[in-house]
Amino acid sequence: MNMIRSSGDTRGQVVLVAATVVAIALLTMVFAYTQLGSISFDTADEASSRIDTGGTIVNPGSPVIALDTVHNQLTASVQAAVFDDRKKHNWNERQRVIERVRTDVTEDFHQIELYHIQEGRSLTLNFAASHAHEWAHMQCPGGPNRMFGQCQSVNGIIIQSRAEEVTIVAIAVEVQVISPTETTNATFMITVE
Repeated sequence: MNMIRSSGDTRGQVVLVAATVVAIALLTMVFAYTQLGSISFDTADEASSRIDTGGTIVNPGSPVIALDTVHNQLTASVQAAVFDDRKKHNWNERQRVIERVRTDVTEDFHQIELYHIQEGRSLTLNFAASHAHEWAHMQCPGGPNRMFGQCQSVNGIIIQSRAEEVTIVAIAVEVQVISPTETTNATFMITVE
């Protein structure tokens, strides 16, 4: 009785186990990639190039919308609008900064709404002034080691003075979705990081 296996059998088993591990890792990566919405941080001037309106829609022909898709689109819009202007602005220029960001984000609202209309659902996006005001008073960044001013809410856009410069902290957005199979209302606080 020969109880010793040949090295060819062991090597074959090791190769089979390694191939299984690689296949599982690739499958996991593909699954994770498909679960993420693509967010474009391109800082081009055109509103349509700043937003990836593809997102993560579970069933593309379905009138039901995934709110995480809208959140990803809004996050990309807000980040691009805030970071398009690399220049620092003094606190006394805050109204001009707010108007520029508001204009950019409003253009993106229209692009996002148009995309969802083409997908068979009505999506309405608006600045949420009351939610922004509440957030500014309850969630304003601060602390003993920070020399920040108080947050101010201006029509849905939250600003803060940091070293006498205007900083956009967050933007509140009301979302309403109406389709043949759903009506959804949500409010997103898009923080700038």
